[in-house]
Amino acid sequence: MSLTNCKEGPNNNYIDNAIAIVYQDEKPYLINAEKDLYPLDYYDEIVEIFNDYIAVKYENKYGFIDRTGKLIIETVYDKVYPMYEEKAVVIKDGIYQIIDNTGKTLYTFTDNVYSESYFSNNLLVIRKNDKFGYLKYNAETSSFENSEIIYDYAKV
Repeated sequence: MSLTNCKEGPNNNYIDNAIAIVYQDEKPYLINAEKDLYPLDYYDEIVEIFNDYIAVKYENKYGFIDRTGKLIIETVYDKVYPMYEEKAVVIKDGIYQIIDNTGKTLYTFTDNVYSESYFSNNLLVIRKNDKFGYLKYNAETSSFENSEIIYDYAKV
């Protein structure tokens, strides 16, 4: 079982708006705090790193479902990374891209720059060869800006 949205309250530990992956009769389901079950046995794999968007695999391609199991981004990607801040790095046909929570491509990586990370505070760790840098998302202009890729290590 995997839980998401676990939070610590001021006096006690509690789970707010939690979901989990459970198995019943060897079939996977999403379950929420109200004990509503949403079947996931349609998918070949459920990636257990998630928040409001859950990565799933079907016929060797990845996409995303929501917290009720509804497919929100078609399973057309070779690989996906966790979606945070409503953006995710994906690989399609060997090309690294950034998509939004509707599947719209926001950015395509070029010049052998790529990322296998996730957004935090509108920053994404990027890599070229053995060096790291950052890609910053500007929400006001919906644009991206690379830092220099000169660091031996970077983390968000």
